Amino acid sequence: MRFDAAAHKRLIPAALKRARQEASLTIDEAAAESGINPLTIQNHEWGTNLPSMDYFILELQTYGLDFGRFHELLVEIYADLRHEEVSGELDKLKERLACIEVSSCRVAK
Repeated sequence: MRFDAAAHKRLIPAALKRARQEASLTIDEAAAESGINPLTIQNHEWGTNLPSMDYFILELQTYGLDFGRFHELLVEIYADLRHEEVSGELDKLKERLACIEVSSCRVAK
């Protein structure tokens, strides 16, 4: 699966956070283990700054991930986001349909 630049800016921070959490590390623990400043890790997870390749590789190593597993995380997060978006749109359509049904019932009576 390929992602555009805008998707990467949303997905990479979320995937880094999920990777850290799956490794059962707090930000401070990840920082201590990797040697990266905790604020830098936090900025990467919030999307304030995307990590340089050096930091990215170091974070993945700290979390015990390779590029393949990180890509899987990206796909999982993308699927979760799309599911939320589609579910929200479906809920809106259900509300509109209910309004139409109520309106047509009023007209039919």
